Amino acid sequence: MARKSNVEIKKRSAAELVQSACAESLDALKHYRARPVRFQAEPIHQMRIGTRRLRAILHIFADIMDAQWASELEAELRWLAYLLGSVRDLDVLRARLRQSAKKDKVEERAALRNVERILLARYRDAKSAMLEGLNCERYHALLERLHAGQLAPQVALEAGAPALEVLLPRLNRAWKKLSRAAEKLKQTDDASEFHRVRKMAKRIRYASELLSTDFVPKERERVLQFIDRVKKLQDTLGELQDAEVASKTLAQMAESETEHIEGLRSLIRTHERLEQKARRKFPKSWRAARELGNKKWMTGLSKKSSRAIS
Repeated sequence: MARKSNVEIKKRSAAELVQSACAESLDALKHYRARPVRFQAEPIHQMRIGTRRLRAILHIFADIMDAQWASELEAELRWLAYLLGSVRDLDVLRARLRQSAKKDKVEERAALRNVERILLARYRDAKSAMLEGLNCERYHALLERLHAGQLAPQVALEAGAPALEVLLPRLNRAWKKLSRAAEKLKQTDDASEFHRVRKMAKRIRYASELLSTDFVPKERERVLQFIDRVKKLQDTLGELQDAEVASKTLAQMAESETEHIEGLRSLIRTHERLEQKARRKFPKSWRAARELGNKKWMTGLSKKSSRAIS
């Protein structure tokens, strides 16, 4: 007699999981809406996450949804994420540069004052665009889309089957795609290749978080461990991305800067070193995530059910 899998399917359907993702995104936008208007950094970040998590579901599990419905919803979420991200990314960049400028380096501090004036102007423009977006009809139409998705998402008939049965094969395929991309990465590859892997890992993490409650406790513990390791992988790749953006931004400014050029060059070297450090750290972070991604919690049920779904 074949041994039973440790994975047991609960009654929540794939359609109900999509509903949960829409509800979660809607709740995040409503809950944090007032505070981004006052330009508080963390609420802006949380609203952005609210868009990203649903976008991950729409991307990885796209083939169980109506293509037009999913595509239009994803486009509107991407629009909002861009408005929020433009403010959030400048927040991160400005804080990063302030922290990196050494107090005892007069030239670095002087160079940073000029950089801050330029970035502050960009920040004000981004805030203005975000405010306009959060008060326009398009934003309220997005809330209506999310509300409709919370009530009745437009999904295929097979989405009425248990979530794990339907969605794990698709998560496994996304994982294999990430694995192929990550294994090919070399330390000298362009930063955009690392950023691509980071986005893929982020989607898998968010999808795994939504699926995690459908596992029995023994398997859920492994899934949560996997999620934690993917988050650490994201952190490593995020550090690489942030350092690369900082050094490139400073390098662009240095092209037209006539004052405090040595301070700018010193700051650029600092962020280039941080980027290289993150590149060296990537293989270890990837191996840790790969170890738990290749476990039976993801592949066991997938292999069993993919014959009927693929």
